[in-house]
This record gives sequence, structure tokens and C-alpha cells, in this order.
Amino acid sequence: MTYPMQGSGIAQSWEDLGLVLDHAVKELLQVDLSEHKVLVTMPMVSTKAYRDKMLQSMFDYGASAVAMQSPGPLVLFSQGEDWLIG
Repeated sequence: MTYPMQGSGIAQSWEDLGLVLDHAVKELLQVDLSEHKVLVTMPMVSTKAYRDKMLQSMFDYGASAVAMQSPGPLVLFSQGEDWLIG
């Protein structure tokens, strides 16, 4: 297995990313994704094709719902700055 993500947060190996997700979800979190919603942070440089591939991968993995957001607004929201979002 290689490191599946490059420094900017873009997946380089979808197969290896699947192995990491499998370990994280089944071994560490011990949850069934069909019973939970998933939030995926996406780098600002991601293309529509990349976002579509990530969505498809998450649904193939069994997620019941997937939301995507860039990290910036999530940081603001976590600091209580929700008036800046949407």
C-alpha cells in the first residue's frame, strides 16, 4: 500500500484510499456507514470529475448520505462564525 493522498488532499490511489477507509470505518470506528451520514472535506483545487469520483466511491462504500464542503467554512463554523456561512 502507498500513501493514498498527496499533500494537497487529492487522492492519488483510489484503491489504497479504499483500504484506509475500510480500516478506519470497520476497525477503528466500528460503524456501518449505511446507518450514518458522511461529511467529506474537499480541497479548493478539486475538479468536478474528482468530486464526482469521491461521491461515487463513498456511495459504493455504503454511505447513506454524503455532504462535501471545503475546509474553510467548516473552520469558521467550528469557531462560532456561522453568520459568515451561506
